[in-house]
Amino acid sequence: MKKILIAYGALIIVVLVLAYLKFNGNFFPNLSTPKATIAKQTFNLTLAKTPQEKMKGLSNRKSLNKNEGMLFIFEKKGKYSFWMKDTLIPLDIIYINDRKIVDIFKNATPQAGKTGVLPIYTPKNDANYVLEINGGISEKNKFKVGDTIKFEGVR
Repeated sequence: MKKILIAYGALIIVVLVLAYLKFNGNFFPNLSTPKATIAKQTFNLTLAKTPQEKMKGLSNRKSLNKNEGMLFIFEKKGKYSFWMKDTLIPLDIIYINDRKIVDIFKNATPQAGKTGVLPIYTPKNDANYVLEINGGISEKNKFKVGDTIKFEGVR
């Protein structure tokens, strides 16, 4: 009986060690908030992966915390155009190819101009991620094309 208990105890220890190594010490990896860091500024992210999440984006949001953003994730690289239908706040729209910024639209306005047509924001280069943050943060933190982004919890 003692040998069986020792064997079960050893098995439990092995499973716990393997789980620790697999998840880098975080046994609940899906419970942590995804993050993006540019320079020294870290943003807690809401991920937009599905077509429905991408279509809704940040529309009808009255505010966004200064360290908050939405990351749009695309399977293929491309020149994805964005518009701000039903968006209530100005945003910085940051296009990212792998881990580098390839284009930024700073302080994109949510209103239609004198023509009554909403602007469409299209990057110059292909991207597979788009990060939307509060308008003005890119300028304040001097984010620029070529800057590297570190992602945590983004798959």
